[in-house]
Amino acid sequence: MLFSEAIIKFNTWQSFNSKRAPTLQSYGGYVRSFALYLHNCDIEKVNLEDVLNYLKTMKEIGFNVNEFRSKCNALRKFFEFYGKLKQTTLDYQLIPLPEREYKLPKVAKVDDYFKVLNSIPDIVHPQHIRNRLILMLLKDTGMRVGELLSLNVDIKIQRHEIETKEGIKIIYSTLIKTEKTKSLHPVRKIFWTEETNNQIKKWLKIRDSKAKDNGLFLSVNGNNLGGRLKKNAVTDMLRQVSKRAGLAYTLNSHSLRHLFGHDLARNKVPLSSIATLLGHATIASSFIYTMLQEDEMANVYGQNMIGNSYPLF
Repeated sequence: MLFSEAIIKFNTWQSFNSKRAPTLQSYGGYVRSFALYLHNCDIEKVNLEDVLNYLKTMKEIGFNVNEFRSKCNALRKFFEFYGKLKQTTLDYQLIPLPEREYKLPKVAKVDDYFKVLNSIPDIVHPQHIRNRLILMLLKDTGMRVGELLSLNVDIKIQRHEIETKEGIKIIYSTLIKTEKTKSLHPVRKIFWTEETNNQIKKWLKIRDSKAKDNGLFLSVNGNNLGGRLKKNAVTDMLRQVSKRAGLAYTLNSHSLRHLFGHDLARNKVPLSSIATLLGHATIASSFIYTMLQEDEMANVYGQNMIGNSYPLF
């Protein structure tokens, strides 16, 4: 059976399984990539050496090792299914599951955020006003890009007066649908500053009222003119403005989300509250935001250990 036919049957079987749709899509994509590598051959001809050579090739062309595990998991499921149907002799259990490499999450620096923000001209131009607002909302709210782009133009904004040590502070909020639907917080409230709210007003004044979509954020050029802005457009925009600001890395939405969560943890906000504000399914997901960055670890060690000496005997 050719891979092209086998993948269709595998996907049909998976669609009646308990896996979520995103998982199904990724499994199908991973298996298709492997099928392309083997030129859509018969699945009966595939052996363990083909899988190992595939992984070796991915490593040679620079794939992230952490992507291997998901690809291998998909291949295991695929060959487990056809093994039970006696249509392949490849033992799925022999397909390796590489160890995941763990790294500290990239947390954006506040100074870098302002460098990027200031690299966007503060002038009355749809693209610049929209891009500044996207950056400001990501920083203030810790939203995922998908959540940001799901906002509609009829967004219901609530004003809050908060008493602080410095006096009354004005902040704003709205309800959004959490992107991960299995979360304990399917709907949550996000908050932003008065400065960001003024930027929202600027954008709403010049946003095209005859747009093709009711999304808050629209494309202002290209083939998607007037349509809801897409994730890849935001990714490209953040890459470009980060480069223009002279940063050695891209100040992306994920690094800004980590900055938001990291600041909450540093200010001793309870994990349960961090989970609520970020829309995490579990407190365990929020724990990563309590992890110290390298410079912070050095500072903690220096402040608490340097000068303390203990007798060896």
